[in-house]
Amino acid sequence: MSIQVKIQPSSKVASIRREIPSFQEVTPLLTELNTYLEQHEMQPLTGAIWYGQPGDDKIEAEAIAFINDEIPESNNVCVYEIPEMFTASIVHTGPYNTLGDSYKEITDWLSKNQYEIVGPSRELYHHVKSPVRQDDPSYITEIQFPVEKK
Repeated sequence: MSIQVKIQPSSKVASIRREIPSFQEVTPLLTELNTYLEQHEMQPLTGAIWYGQPGDDKIEAEAIAFINDEIPESNNVCVYEIPEMFTASIVHTGPYNTLGDSYKEITDWLSKNQYEIVGPSRELYHHVKSPVRQDDPSYITEIQFPVEKK
């Protein structure tokens, strides 16, 4: 897998942010967000932003969808602009239950190449099927970290 360092342009997103008991529990957030977006005839690229680290007592997750059009906010869905950021990314092709391998690869690379993580990680789900399974080998997930050179 190859790691890229690139500037991510600012993006408008719709999101739902909550504490969840485990990383796998982001799926209901994404389902809720997708249901809302389908009501507005949208099927955008989705992802998750992770606040905190593995091993933390609480996991705060944000399901996001990249949107171009205006949509109203709801009690659970907010719309805002993610600012431009400098990121390191890796594309993981394979099941979610092996995502840890790609996380290890990119964090090892960042350390070796003198980059510091300066914000929460995010995953972009380029290819996923419903219902979501942890062992589907066809999934394509881009892992991104906002970084700066040490």
